Amino acid sequence: MGVMVGSAPLLWLFFHFGRSDLALPALCSMGMLGLVITIKWKLRRQVWFWITMIVIAALHVLLVLSVHWTTKWVPAVVITPFGIADCYAMLAILSAVEKFVRRLKTS
Repeated sequence: MGVMVGSAPLLWLFFHFGRSDLALPALCSMGMLGLVITIKWKLRRQVWFWITMIVIAALHVLLVLSVHWTTKWVPAVVITPFGIADCYAMLAILSAVEKFVRRLKTS
C-alpha cells in the first residue's frame, strides 16, 4: 500500500505532462533499483555503492526516456523477464565494482 501511495505523485507527473507511456517503465525501473538496494543493503555505508547506484539509476532514466513505450496493456508475464534480467545486470555490475574496489584496497 505504501508503494502505491508513494508512486502516486510520479504517476500524476507523467499524466500531467502527457507522457503516460513512461509511467510503467519508470515504476518498473524504480522497483528493480529498490530491490537491488534492498538485496545489497549491507553495502549501504560504502560510498562506491551509492555512486554506482546513482550511475545505474541515471542509465535507467536515459533508457526510459529514449525508448518508445506503448500505452497499451502489457501482461506481467512479458514484463517480468525484463525486470529479472535488469536485476541480474545491476547485481553483476555491483559485484564487479565491489571486486575492483577490494583489489584497490589490498594493493
